[in-house]
Amino acid sequence: MKSRSLKPAVLVLAAVLILALLAAIVITQTARSRAEQAITLPGASYAPEEQPQTSTGESLAEITPQNVQAVLAQTLIRPTFYHQILTAALQADGFTRTQQIELWRQDALLQADITQDDSVRHLLTDGQTLYVWYDDETTPSVIQLDGSASGDELLGVPTYEALTELPRTAITGAEVVSLTEPDEPSCLFVSCVQNGVRQEYWVSLTSGLLCKQITYSGEEPMYTLEQTLSERLTAGDEAAQALFALPDGTQPFSTAE
Repeated sequence: MKSRSLKPAVLVLAAVLILALLAAIVITQTARSRAEQAITLPGASYAPEEQPQTSTGESLAEITPQNVQAVLAQTLIRPTFYHQILTAALQADGFTRTQQIELWRQDALLQADITQDDSVRHLLTDGQTLYVWYDDETTPSVIQLDGSASGDELLGVPTYEALTELPRTAITGAEVVSLTEPDEPSCLFVSCVQNGVRQEYWVSLTSGLLCKQITYSGEEPMYTLEQTLSERLTAGDEAAQALFALPDGTQPFSTAE
């Protein structure tokens, strides 16, 4: 096995620690009391589903920093089975590192292809066992997990569900914004300041998925995660049968007899 696969835990944890390491060097910013103006996402794909109604008694037009955490926790739900493509860009000292993350999720199962430059790293996990391999490898490395890390954390990407755990005073802005048709609200925008670092989130009201997130260093973006595709999948689809497999085609988490 090539040396780069001898330390898979380091490879996985490196992605998780990127934001934490950079946030430590960000100059403390004064918390903003207003949300930044929403940005139109290019090329985002949304499923034509009925928009949810809030269970907190407010309409979507009444979303505020005071009630948005309850709306996130009680209204938005991720699909049980979906396919998503994300682009992550890390910027520091004039250097930009870009990754494409293509993932498939079905309940606890996660399959992800992480492409950077000419290298593709694959992750397959059920939350308890993690397999890691590169395109030119036929034997994956195996890591036993303790269940404390979510699929998002293994990928090193932010999650909008974390907003519900923040102190109420950390939320600086919240509103429903339009990312496609001007008169059709499609996304919930939330801004927050945590440990002096400003972050902005856009969450799709139709798919229940995070479609954009920005972490700032001062006034400049330090980390940007942007969705370029999302689609719901059906477990009975023929194409779904080939998912969640190792390089040799075996499916370690299959429940089929």
